[in-house]
Amino acid sequence: MGTGKITFLNFTDDFISFILRGVVQGYFVLLKKGKVWYFKRSKLPIEMGEDILEGKYLKPFKITKYKGLKHMHIYDHREFTRCMEDWREYLDITPPRGIVDILICAYPVPSSLPRVRVQRVIYNPEEISDEEVEKWIKDNKLHLWVSTQIRKKHKE
Repeated sequence: MGTGKITFLNFTDDFISFILRGVVQGYFVLLKKGKVWYFKRSKLPIEMGEDILEGKYLKPFKITKYKGLKHMHIYDHREFTRCMEDWREYLDITPPRGIVDILICAYPVPSSLPRVRVQRVIYNPEEISDEEVEKWIKDNKLHLWVSTQIRKKHKE
């Protein structure tokens, strides 16, 4: 049996992220889906160039289509560990007609609580244009917004 050190970055009822230093080294996550826990090696945002920690968003925002809706990505989704259930717990804004959802996602910060940013805005292109969505994001400074993750017990 080897010796080493473990540093927990995020610890909730259904998600645990940590850094191992010893025989096995790296950043790992445990994710609970239903009653099953999944274990995988991952990458810290600082290993990806520190863009998320520095607030470096995509320029221009990336737009994808899925099931008739458009997704305006502000940050690369691979830099986040998980997304929050309800954006209304974090933002006190009223989106314009056509905005379907706002994805607020968490990313680990070494030696600190996880932080959250607006990763993308989902909208109906028949009700609001790409330009209007981008203007709304920038007018409300959603591309710059950052907060600490709210800790709470998750439902199974």
